[in-house]
Amino acid sequence: MAKKDVPAIVSAMGVLLSLVVTLVANLKERGVDIGAAFYKLGTADGELVLEKIADLMAGLIKPPLLKLLRTVSVGGAERFVVADHFKVGNDKVKINWIGDNFKSRFGKKIERAIRPAKLAVQELGEASLDAPILAELGERAETSLAHFWALLLQQPNGEAGTLLTNGRANVCYVDDDEGVRWAVLAVWGDDGWCVRADSVRGPGGWGAGYQVFSR
Repeated sequence: MAKKDVPAIVSAMGVLLSLVVTLVANLKERGVDIGAAFYKLGTADGELVLEKIADLMAGLIKPPLLKLLRTVSVGGAERFVVADHFKVGNDKVKINWIGDNFKSRFGKKIERAIRPAKLAVQELGEASLDAPILAELGERAETSLAHFWALLLQQPNGEAGTLLTNGRANVCYVDDDEGVRWAVLAVWGDDGWCVRADSVRGPGGWGAGYQVFSR
């Protein structure tokens, strides 16, 4: 018979007892009959409660969707005319292609009074749609195209740097002039950067290892 790890067992029992004590205290605060509550756990309704508790506990130990790699500082701009920068043939950044959604939603956008900022560079741990990513980012999600452009300026010809240049997407979330949020991405190809905007409500998602930028 394998030797039991007595300290580990004692520790686990202590944690379990503490959880039961906390649960009982919370039930008492709500005026619940303790005996009746524990008896109810043995019924079909109780099984549903236990399943919900298990789901909550699994959520507590589930690793985050986004892994913070580093933060990077980017400059600001008093006035940033998107069409003057994000265009094929730009002499500062080698852009090979601009998607139609980006042109229609951001082609006339002008950002003003953009302050310098620190952006979080995060790696996507698993394939995901936009909704879970946005939920995890919360209020930090929205960035500016001026800041995204500042990153591109650091790697105009696909040099090594903060942005991925291995064919995987670099994604940020930007609101258009109507307040609609889009996933804006840049991918380096053999002939330059490809930039597009995708709906965050679309069926497509992002693969593990892609990078997400946020405030």
